[in-house]
Amino acid sequence: MKKNFLLFVAITSFVAYSQDKSSKDYNVFSVEANVGINKPGENFSPGYFTADPKVYFNFNRVNHFNLGFRYMLNEKFGLKLDGAYDIISPEKGNGSLDFESKQIRVGLQGVVNLRNLLNFDSWTKKFGLLAHAGIQVSLFEPVSKTMPWGAKKEFKDLNEDNGGFIFGLTPQFKLHRRIVLTGDVTFIHNTRHHLTWDGEYSGDLSTTNLKSSMVNTSLGITYYFGKQDEHADFYIAEEVAKTSPDIENLKKKLEDLNKKVDNIKIPTVPSIDEINTMIDGKIKSIPAPARIEDTETINQINEGFINVYFDFNRYTPHPSSTENISRVINFLKNNPEKSMELTGWTDIIGSAAANAKLSERRAETVRQVLIKQGGIDPNRLKVVAKGVDNSASKDNEFGRAMVRRVTFTIVN
Repeated sequence: MKKNFLLFVAITSFVAYSQDKSSKDYNVFSVEANVGINKPGENFSPGYFTADPKVYFNFNRVNHFNLGFRYMLNEKFGLKLDGAYDIISPEKGNGSLDFESKQIRVGLQGVVNLRNLLNFDSWTKKFGLLAHAGIQVSLFEPVSKTMPWGAKKEFKDLNEDNGGFIFGLTPQFKLHRRIVLTGDVTFIHNTRHHLTWDGEYSGDLSTTNLKSSMVNTSLGITYYFGKQDEHADFYIAEEVAKTSPDIENLKKKLEDLNKKVDNIKIPTVPSIDEINTMIDGKIKSIPAPARIEDTETINQINEGFINVYFDFNRYTPHPSSTENISRVINFLKNNPEKSMELTGWTDIIGSAAANAKLSERRAETVRQVLIKQGGIDPNRLKVVAKGVDNSASKDNEFGRAMVRRVTFTIVN
């Protein structure tokens, strides 16, 4: 069992410092270290126990140490190999006879990323939650104990291999894109166990088999390895939503912009009619030039000054683009013989396939706004999906914000 534990440490160290060859947009490897306390559940000889019966929670000592390696198959599921070392002894002054035992454990578990599974990103960027469960084997070794009559008993060459199931929950708090603070509560159940926790055999080994349990509570640090910006634990895939463009959400953002610009007091929960009135007012507030005087608008569209911009991984236009949307609507109303191509773009982050879908959805969203809010004939609007505009590097946040856009091309 000791050789297996040393082999586990060697494998963990090797993989931790190896390069991540995955072609995924997120990192998949992590190493985690935890320290905390253990609490064996049952199977003690009379007069021996670890917990203080007068104290519900006692965190005044550290007797559990854990090291684990994790590989995520995708953003939601992964595998974990971990090892633990536990010192089992009474809490100071709890009334138990003195004893000490040690246990070395290795476990192989499946991991579920509940953060991504339950869409935590909709309400927090920092907190995560992992669930893990699997099988475990351990080497249990009694060290010494004080007998009821006062003599001290030293155990030599007494140990046994145990095994069973393991499961737990690991809350996470993101400190850095590479470092996460974790808590963990793990329950271990041995289906094979013949020695009590204080080191006595339970009876005839051929017929008697104890079932024992232990709870580990710990705090620790997880470190993410890899060349990508995010680990699978906190990665949000650039998947295009299956629903239709969120026109109602756009209306709300336009209403908020009007409130800031015009300092108009808007009711907390406006009606749909009030929202439509605000949007119509914004469109009508731009003077409609005569058709022969549209040269300035045409030049600004052709030179790329009139665009609709988007936040990262979103297809709803940014509120700052309201003015440009209104100008395009007025231009199309004043020039009914003209049509437009609406070209969607994304920044460089994300896979090519996801970005192609996202660019199409951005252009389609703007098309729907022009149709529903401007009354423009759908046949005059054509959607073009260009995907990635790689003119802005991954590290250039301002540049990436400028290329997440929909551009317009006037078609005669």
